[in-house]
Amino acid sequence: MKTLYLKKSLLLLICLLAFASSRAQVKYLASADEVRAFTKKTSLLLKDNNTTEFFKVMKQYWPMPENELANLEEKTIKGFNLIAPRFGKVEDVVKIKEETIKDLGLRETYFIKYQYSVVRLIYTYYRNNNGWTINGFKWDTEFSNEFQ
Repeated sequence: MKTLYLKKSLLLLICLLAFASSRAQVKYLASADEVRAFTKKTSLLLKDNNTTEFFKVMKQYWPMPENELANLEEKTIKGFNLIAPRFGKVEDVVKIKEETIKDLGLRETYFIKYQYSVVRLIYTYYRNNNGWTINGFKWDTEFSNEFQ
């Protein structure tokens, strides 16, 4: 009887731990100024080709499944490796735009400037009652829309 109780208790504990680890706690950025500093910091990581550290930092504030983040990280590494020879030497990171929707949405756009072209980084943040989290991130080599 006691053994059955211990087995059930152990099974319940394992299930609770598995559930807790599958739903890792997301951190929150406290203010829009903290969001801006975070975006600058992570953009510099990509500029320096430190993609692994970039995603390690990003995932703390991004409620996205691990497998999707790993997939995006892999595509980012491959993509940056493909464009590096074509775009030349990395020169700088420049913030080119900030857009807000009241006090609940913030989007920042950065360029990583290369010798011959740029990579555009677009970060989107959402503020809930706990603070700011990453709602989306994308990068591309298209910047003609920025002339509008």
